[in-house]
Amino acid sequence: MWVVVWVDDMLIISARLPVINRLKEKLATTFGISDKGPVTRFLGLNVDYDMRTGRMTIHQADYVDELLLKYRMTDAHPAAAPIPDGFQAYLPERDDVPPSATELAELNKLPYAHLVGALNYAATRTRPDIAASVT
Repeated sequence: MWVVVWVDDMLIISARLPVINRLKEKLATTFGISDKGPVTRFLGLNVDYDMRTGRMTIHQADYVDELLLKYRMTDAHPAAAPIPDGFQAYLPERDDVPPSATELAELNKLPYAHLVGALNYAATRTRPDIAASVT
């Protein structure tokens, strides 16, 4: 059995349902916990469980959707690969021209560090495929 506790969230994992139920009963009498049923979301992770196959899948679809809304990117076009083959971060013909004062002011309005941090969180949890793009 595994018991995971984070502040006021708890996750109990066991192959034996009677063991889980016994622990929940003891915790409920001592601490007055509420049972929310099978886990569907825990610490920002979505948890899908297929009872038929016994397969559990962890993903962050809700988290990514929240990021798209927060950073006004709901109209962004998804790509099959985070960085296309042959990508060059530095393009001399474009990067040798400094941005104008207006362009700099617009760039400074973007919460770039926050977005990179949020994407790094996803990359280190369920999306290792975007790690190279984020760093």
